[in-house]
Amino acid sequence: MRARVSWSARGRGVVTGGLACAGLVAAGLGLTVPVAATAATTHVGADVATTHVSADATPSAPHVDPYVGPHAGLQAQPAAEALVYIDEPVSEVPNAVAVANDGTIAASLFDARAIALVKGPGTVVTVSLGCSPADVAIHPDATLAWAVCPGDPHLYVIDVASGGVTVASLDLRQADDVVYLPGPDRLVIADFEGGIVVATSAPGYEVIKRIPTPDSRPTVLAVLDDGSRGYAVTDSGRLLAVDLARGTVADLRGQGPGVVLSSVALSRSGTALYATAYGLTDTDPALLVRLDPVSGDVIQRLPLAFTTPGSTSMAVAAGHRSLSVATGLSMDIDGQSTGTFDVALNEQGVMGDLSALMPVSYLASDVGRSGDGTRVAFGITNSRAAGVRVADPPFPTSITIKGVLRKGKLSLGGATVGLQPGTPLTVHVKDATKKKAPFVVQRVKATVDARGVFSWNGKASVKRVKVFVAGPKSSSPTITVTSQ
Repeated sequence: MRARVSWSARGRGVVTGGLACAGLVAAGLGLTVPVAATAATTHVGADVATTHVSADATPSAPHVDPYVGPHAGLQAQPAAEALVYIDEPVSEVPNAVAVANDGTIAASLFDARAIALVKGPGTVVTVSLGCSPADVAIHPDATLAWAVCPGDPHLYVIDVASGGVTVASLDLRQADDVVYLPGPDRLVIADFEGGIVVATSAPGYEVIKRIPTPDSRPTVLAVLDDGSRGYAVTDSGRLLAVDLARGTVADLRGQGPGVVLSSVALSRSGTALYATAYGLTDTDPALLVRLDPVSGDVIQRLPLAFTTPGSTSMAVAAGHRSLSVATGLSMDIDGQSTGTFDVALNEQGVMGDLSALMPVSYLASDVGRSGDGTRVAFGITNSRAAGVRVADPPFPTSITIKGVLRKGKLSLGGATVGLQPGTPLTVHVKDATKKKAPFVVQRVKATVDARGVFSWNGKASVKRVKVFVAGPKSSSPTITVTSQ
């Protein structure tokens, strides 16, 4: 079973499995970050312009000190925009769910030793595995699903159309979570005893890399779409940063000793990190938290006010504009008692208002979100699998910049929306003292970092320059920077 740390209303965390567990996925983050010294030596020609830009080249963004509650003025998606498209009984409470873009739900059934494929109203196909699954993933096009079982060395590959099962031996030990990455066509598996396992998908299913996690047992994963990096929560509630490209792991303790994480997820852009959490004292509430993806520091806390005491699973799955939440205890939202709800997100990934998703008072064991973000699946605690269709268009990709020119040194800083970490940005500079001077593309590029911001340093021998920065499908406004 997916062993996780569940939250108790009495403030005590316990390692649990099966129904006391659930998963998480993610939205965009804005931070005030000093401009770093990224060397750029391209010389910009001489002379003109007029508008003075602030000497602070730091990108504008929300304050990073932790604060409680939703961001003022950030409203949740109206409940009328959510439509339940499926709600079917399965043989037990699912311990994990995943959903494809067409709405097909794969539900993990631990006691039944099976995966339930919920394909439509009245159409549930139960696929026997012969082992008790800890987790399940599904391809966005609903062609294949994958399951892992604790204590079983195999990956179970399910043909969704036929219900057929094939087995690939990956020498797993205590597999607890599986994530499919459609971009690189890879599977990433959290193994209690074997660390992080990266494997190819169909047809080969071969292990590419095993990343050891010394003194840590990873249980829940959140991985960037390109497979370059990710995060894991351990069975003790700690956060690990995983560099999948280099095969290294770092322990992030920025959230402090009094916060214990139970699951984690990345935003769609990969620049915001979310987790479910609880404290260690009797007065600490259960929390949704937004974390700095570099340090692990808590930069937003959203307490969850359950109407009844007790222990519960908490799970989150992110779209572009909202975070879908599953809890095993009820909250009073929109005048109804529910454990299935959305949290609004803005373009920086700041959490806002809550809105109920299901039209009935359902409590949930897990939640999953489709690759395109428009389908939300819940494992319901009365042994059902349910799906909701939501409106979830991506935020428009954008780039903003500020700059300062001092003693021949041009420094730029900026923030992005919708661009993944590692995205290269081309810097264009022209002499604003000459009317017909062309923009010159700089040899050294800026790069979007893990927080969604960037910095760039270069040289300019003139008193005024015009600058803009371009990335995939977007560019910043042109600014004029005057020497100080």
